[in-house]
Order: sequence, then C-alpha cells, then structure tokens
Amino acid sequence: MAPLKSTLARTVGKLLGVQKDTDLSLRGNVRSRFVPPTLNVNVLMMGAGGGGGQYQGGGGGGAGGMRIFSLTLDTDTSYLFSVGNGGAGNPSSSGGDGTGGAYTFFSNKEVGGGGFGSGASNQDGGDAPGSPATALGGGGGGSGSNPNRAGTGGAGISASPDPEVFGGFSGGDATTAGAGAGGNTGGGGAGVTANGNNGGTEGNPGSSGGDGGAGKEGPAPMFPSSFMKGSNFPSTFIGIAVSEPDAVLRTFGGGGGGGAEFGHPGKGYGGTGGGGNGHHANRDSVAATPGTHGRGGGGGGGGPGTPSPGNGKPGGGGVIYIQYPNAFTGSITVPSPRGPLANTYTSNTGDSFHYSIITADETGVTSGSIQFS
Repeated sequence: MAPLKSTLARTVGKLLGVQKDTDLSLRGNVRSRFVPPTLNVNVLMMGAGGGGGQYQGGGGGGAGGMRIFSLTLDTDTSYLFSVGNGGAGNPSSSGGDGTGGAYTFFSNKEVGGGGFGSGASNQDGGDAPGSPATALGGGGGGSGSNPNRAGTGGAGISASPDPEVFGGFSGGDATTAGAGAGGNTGGGGAGVTANGNNGGTEGNPGSSGGDGGAGKEGPAPMFPSSFMKGSNFPSTFIGIAVSEPDAVLRTFGGGGGGGAEFGHPGKGYGGTGGGGNGHHANRDSVAATPGTHGRGGGGGGGGPGTPSPGNGKPGGGGVIYIQYPNAFTGSITVPSPRGPLANTYTSNTGDSFHYSIITADETGVTSGSIQFS
C-alpha cells in the first residue's frame, strides 16, 4: 500500500496541474513542471445576415452560416474572436441591392455571412462575401422590378462537407406578373437549413414575396430553459421574447422574406430563427423588418415607397454563444463600444454551466478576445 503522503501529493499535483517528468540527463531525477488546466467548451456561432433589396419587390437577405462545435481550451491563453455585423438594407427609392453580412470567427473556427437581397438595379440576388475554405451563408433572394423583369436568387456557396457547418442554401427567385395580376415580387433569402421561397402570383391584390428559408435549432443541452428564461433575461433572449417556446428561443439563421409590389396577407415572412419580414408581409403592417440581431437572420426585402416606406432592411448581426463548466469564469475584452450582449453569465443560470454571449455592436464587427480562468 502506498504511503499516505505520496497519495496526497499525487492528488494535489493533479489539482494544481503539476506533472512530474523523468529527466534522463540527471540519471533518473524527477523534476516538476506546471501544466495549465484545460476546459471543454461548447460553441454555437453565427455569421451575420445579408440586407434586403429595394424597389418593386426586393429580395430578402440570406442568413449567415452556422457552426456548432466543441473545443478544448487552455486557461492561460487569450482566444481571439470577431462577430460579424448584419449587411445594410438598401434605402434607395429608385432600387438597389442590400449588402452581404460579415463573417464570424472564434479561435481557429469561422463561418461566412449571408448574401444580400437583390434590388431593381441588379436583377440577380447576390452571394455573400465570406472567408475562404468555409461554408458561406445563404444566398439572397432575387428581385422583381418594373417594367416586368424578374431576377433569380443568389446561389448558395458551400465548402467541402463539414458536419460542424450548416448553410450554403440558395435564395428564391422573383416573379413578375404586372399590376393587373398582382405586381412584382421578391424572392426570399436562404436560411441555414433551406432555400428561400420564390415570389408568388396569387392575383391582384395578392402578389406575395417569397418566405425566407428556415433556420436551425441549437442543441437543447446547450440552451436549457432555466437559463434562457431565467432572471438574466426578464423579457428577451437574444432578441426573442422569452414567452416563446424553448425551441424558438434556440433557433438561429432564418432567411429574410421577399418584398412585394402589392402584397398578400400571410406571405413574405422571414424564416424561423430571426429572419426579417418582407414589405407587405402583412397588409396591416406593410413595412419590412430587419433580421433579429444576434440571430444571423436575413433582412426583409423592400417594396414601393407607398403607402409607407418600403426600404430593404438590414440583416441581423451574428453571435458567438459559449457554454462551459461552472468551475471556470470567462473574461471578455472588447474595445468600446461593446455589444449589449457581450457578457458572461456566471450566476442564476439554473444549471451546472456558465455562458458567454457575444454580439456585434450594430455599427460594425465586434472584435476582441476571451480568456478562461
């Protein structure tokens, strides 16, 4: 049986990260070295959504790409990150494209931003500018325009198959039927799990922008109800009301809905996961809406300037969501101004984990570092 002192020394050594190596140059003498503790983290990361296009049925913006993964990190190391901001919607009354969303990275992992929705000055939906060697976000929707031309949705771009990465779907096509049959419509932007829908021609008054493609639920163990609906978030959790079901609260990456010249009730809505609604998605509320910030959703496509402003709307900024054991604490360093959710949650989480949530500040990308101790 080993002496008690020797057993205690080994236990303390493990807790403090001390390892003993045999040094052959010293004829078998033993020397100690400090090995920093490590921790396993679970991460959901979103690129930013693209902005919606404008004029007679602007296309919806595509969602940013999603990546879900685990990493083993050292406690004595600062890990760099950058969270993409959403692409701008086009405000021009004479038509124009939105802009693509920016990419997001953490440590050695990254995902691209969503493609922009097309406007009348460019008949094809745009692909996202994104980082190479990763799956990009979804393509933006095509636009319809006067006189009766319709654009195709932007194609999705994917890298080689990667089980961690979701996205790369295509935007929906625009349709054009003329004012007598319902007018021009924009295609919906692609979501993380589905293509955007084509614009519809139900008849006047009833043309419809295409719905945005659907987003994707994050893993339920990473998003416990006790955290999402706990005291840290009295009203909203990353831009969505906490009164919504848990499945809705953990869904990200919806495509933006396409705009319409006349509109049809119940059509042109953004995809689940924070996609913005297109112009005339609901005739009682005709203005397009932006993608939900922190969800990476595409912005809604615009429409005519009357009876209310029909500008294309911006995409939602991305997010880095990190879950880690509650024996550790994360410290985020971000130059001012920092995003409203660039925070760590180490109390009232309701489970055995701590969380860090980092978003862009809505004026540009948010870059910084995080270290765990």
